[in-house]
Formats: sequence, C-alpha cells, structure tokens
Amino acid sequence: MNDLMTLKKPFAITRKKNANIYPFQDSSLIERLAKLSNTNLVVLGESSKKRKAGLVLMRMFNEQLLDSLEINVTNYQPASSFKGIEGCALGAKPLLIFQGAGFSMSDTPLARAKNIFLDLFKGADPKGLSLQGIEHAIVITETEGGKMLFRVYRLDKKRGESANVPRIEMVEMGPSFDFTLGRERLPDFTLWKASMKKPIKLSTTSASTEEPIKKKKSNKNISTDGLGRTIGRIHMGRQDYTKLNTVHRKSKFASSSSEGPSQKRSRH
Repeated sequence: MNDLMTLKKPFAITRKKNANIYPFQDSSLIERLAKLSNTNLVVLGESSKKRKAGLVLMRMFNEQLLDSLEINVTNYQPASSFKGIEGCALGAKPLLIFQGAGFSMSDTPLARAKNIFLDLFKGADPKGLSLQGIEHAIVITETEGGKMLFRVYRLDKKRGESANVPRIEMVEMGPSFDFTLGRERLPDFTLWKASMKKPIKLSTTSASTEEPIKKKKSNKNISTDGLGRTIGRIHMGRQDYTKLNTVHRKSKFASSSSEGPSQKRSRH
C-alpha cells in the first residue's frame, strides 16, 4: 500500500483505523472515512486466515460506495528491492498498458478491473502530451489460470536513430506482484447512470465547414453549470404598490365614529 501510494503522490493520503471493516457487508464506515478525507477512490488493505494479503479497490460517488473489487496479492516485491533504479518524479502521470484478450471484452470481471485501475492511476486529464513527461509505465498482464501480473517500469530515453524520436528502454523499478480477482460489488444502476453524466462541451471550431463560426451573443443573465444545464436569472422592475388591487374591509371603529352625538342620545 505504501508503494502504491508512492505512485499516486501527491494525490494520496494515508489513514489508519483500528477497526474491523467489512466493505462487502457494511459500507457505512468506508463512506464516512471517504467523506472526511474528501476522496473518491479508496484502497483498503486486509489480511485474514482465508485471504492473507488482499486489497479492496473502491470507488465513491456522491458520498456513496459505487463499486468495489478485491484482489488477492502474491509474490510481492517492494520497490526498495530494486537497487540502483531511480524512481519517477513526484506527480508523474504513468503510461497504462493492459495485455490480454480479457481486458478488451465488455461486461466481464477483467474489463471492470481495467476500468477501476484506469481511474486509480490516470490522474487529471492533461491538455497536451509531452514525450519527456512520460517517465514510467504500469503494465498489467493476463496469464493462464486467471492470474494477473502487475509490473512497474521506468522508461529510460536513449539516443535513437532520429533526433526527435528517442529509443526507449524499460527497466523494472517496482513494486511487483501477482494477483487474482476476488469478490466484487457491482454498482447500482441508478447511481452508475448518474456517475456517468458528462458536461456538454461546446466546440468553437468546425472541421467540416471552411467558414468560421459566428460567435453567439452572450447573455449576462444566462449561465451554464458543470453538467451543461442552463440557469437563468430574472431581474424584476420597480413595482408601483399604489396600483395593487387589494381587498378593503370596513372597520368597526370607523362606522361607530361616523355617528354624531345626537344619534347616540336618540337611541337611549
């Protein structure tokens, strides 16, 4: 877990909780800890007689547990065992490689595992791609018997035949381990549909037409939120309260005061 956190730094924090956590039976504690940490991805380490070394990868959405996947780890080698290999820079974005036919299939445990690993290591979406910025690669390989290999390589750029295209040498830097897929919790359909919503991106250029697109007149009182919904603001003018049609009721005191003193005496 410390080696995985090193690959995620500075976008990761560590929390130690001395409590029995059962993510596949009760997710309330996980949801509360994720809310306190303001995180949407949780990696839980577990050890028991049945599962000696396991990791549970969980994704959150709207402060609720979306889905989770358990992997059973074997043949672990820490990054410190790879002597003389320089690590990647802090916050470097890895190159993710998935080898195996099972990762390309849809709606399979391997496809769901690939989706979770992509969310775990992809980081922020970059505006551009620089070859010099790619320093390491995470390779997950499918083998026979349902076993997967997790390997991390450093990409050393050597002088190539072309000055613009270097020659890449892959040197294993760790961590390294094998794993098999364990239990999984599929997401609720309604929650999954809400998590897949994307904001509407308006393109300012068009490749199909040669003529430039005319910019629309902007309205100061109309805005768009992150999901592409239009929000309008209405400003009311100054109201004339003298023209309001209200109900006028005759007061009892006004009717009694209108009678003169002679009328009051005649009644007696």
